[in-house]
Amino acid sequence: MTSTALTRRGSDGAPGWDHPVEPARLPEEAAMHKALAKIRAWTPYDGDAVLDDVADALDTVATPDDRVEELGLRLRGHLMHLVGAALNYVAEEKDQPEPRIKQARYLREQEIPGDYQQALGHLRQMGWAVNELLDLLVEHEIMKTPDSLKDGSLPVFAEAQPLVAPGTKTGLAVASASIVVLDQTQGGRP
Repeated sequence: MTSTALTRRGSDGAPGWDHPVEPARLPEEAAMHKALAKIRAWTPYDGDAVLDDVADALDTVATPDDRVEELGLRLRGHLMHLVGAALNYVAEEKDQPEPRIKQARYLREQEIPGDYQQALGHLRQMGWAVNELLDLLVEHEIMKTPDSLKDGSLPVFAEAQPLVAPGTKTGLAVASASIVVLDQTQGGRP
C-alpha cells in the first residue's frame, strides 16, 4: 500500500491565495435603531379588522362624508398588503394574470374622487376588491381565515345589495368589483 503525501498550497512555490472577505463588523447603532423602530411599528395581520373596514365600505348605510378619506386610506393600505401577499404567493400566468389581483392593483393606484357620490362608489369598489383578495388568499391558505368567519357562517357580503331605497327607478349594486345598474321596476334585474 502506497501513500501519497499531499503538499500544501504555496509550499511548492505556487502563489498562495488571499481571502478577499473582510472580517465581520457590528452594525451601526443608527441602523439598528431604525430596524428596531420598524419592528415596533409593525402590526400583525388582523382579518377581522380588514372585514370591519370592508363592511364599512359595503354597508347599505353610506359612509359619512368626514370619514370617506380615512376609510379610503385604510382600504388602500389593506389593498397594498393583500396585493403584496398575493403577488408573492399566488402563481400568475404570464398570459392571463389573476383578475382579482389586476383589479386590486388598478383600484389601489386610483385617487379617491372629490365628489362624495363618486367617492362612495370608489370606496365600495375598493372594499369589494379587498374582500375578493382576502378570499383568494384564504382559499390558497396564504392567510388564515378571519376569526369571525370560522364558525361556519356565510360571509357578510354573500350578495350584492342595492345602494338606494327600493321603489326608486334605478339602483346600484356592487358585483365582482364593478357597478351594475339595476332597474327596480323589473324586479332588480340588470
